[in-house]
Amino acid sequence: MTRRPFAALAALTFAAAACTPAATVNTDPTTVPQKTGDFKQAKLDVAYSFISDNSVHNPTSKSLLTGALDAMKREAKSSGGTDDVATPTFSDVPEFSLPDFKMFAAAAGALAAKNPQVSADRFSRAGITGLIQSDPDCHTYYEDGRGGVIESRKGSAAGSRAQVPTGGAPIQSKADEAGLLAKLMDGGIAYVTW
Repeated sequence: MTRRPFAALAALTFAAAACTPAATVNTDPTTVPQKTGDFKQAKLDVAYSFISDNSVHNPTSKSLLTGALDAMKREAKSSGGTDDVATPTFSDVPEFSLPDFKMFAAAAGALAAKNPQVSADRFSRAGITGLIQSDPDCHTYYEDGRGGVIESRKGSAAGSRAQVPTGGAPIQSKADEAGLLAKLMDGGIAYVTW
């Protein structure tokens, strides 16, 4: 008995919805979102957040994101493309800034869209390298997950190439969507791979 009134109500709801005019489409080019290219935004977000939050030097959002975008522009130019994308005015604060990252993502996406000859992986690696090298020091290096090392500052290497240390307690033993892995070593030292 209770199903029939419900069924009738559902039928009336669907009939009313079918008579509703379709929404109009916004065709104003100044408010329509522009197509952006892929540059592995999630990886850049993780890297920017990690360096912003964990660097002992307190680099500014402006220095990190400008470094990342400049490196991506160099990658585009080196492959015969264009670097014709304006660098946003980032805030000069020593912390992660979501509004700054959104401006960076829009500019990086526009750069990637103008340079389809550059893969998203190449743009991502260039951007992460730019972030790292915007915060140079003599005691930190980053392993890229393929056995390569990204130095935060140029200098002559001493000793062997980077090795994933054995032992430690996993903080995140299974890679997330951006490929981030982390473990805590003796002495409170974190080893992070992305």
